[in-house]
Amino acid sequence: MASKKNARNGFTLIELVIVITLISILSVTATSKYIAANKFNAFAYRDQMLASLHLMQHQAMQQTDKQRCHQMQVSAQQYQPSLSCNSSSRLFTKLSSKHQQALSFIIPATSAISILAKPSSTLTFDSWGRVSECAEQCIIEFKEQVSARICIESQGYMHAC
Repeated sequence: MASKKNARNGFTLIELVIVITLISILSVTATSKYIAANKFNAFAYRDQMLASLHLMQHQAMQQTDKQRCHQMQVSAQQYQPSLSCNSSSRLFTKLSSKHQQALSFIIPATSAISILAKPSSTLTFDSWGRVSECAEQCIIEFKEQVSARICIESQGYMHAC
């Protein structure tokens, strides 16, 4: 009778193998998500900026009067519409706070991602949707462990590259 009592208190080999397998699957899944989080962030930030650039490009093509200015400033930790234009004859289009938020983004300080714009940190859209600073090609790069890039062609075509 004592041997049956001891057998009921322990785990079987099959139960132990199943529990160890489940714990290993969960740990592999959780570890991969933590390791790949910054890689995902670089691509997410790139896609968000690409959407903002497309929005500004469409505005530049729709608002073609010479009084409007469509510029995006890119720095190491943020991008936002320019508050002033280089040319004194052009005025900056006043944006609502909701619209300003749609075009702007600040990378959180906790992230190690930085933005690098080559060759210029100012992007000015003309009425054809082209970026005047990109005579050949501009590259905006989100750098961390992996780099995610936006390429802007001379014709105004913007894409992930």
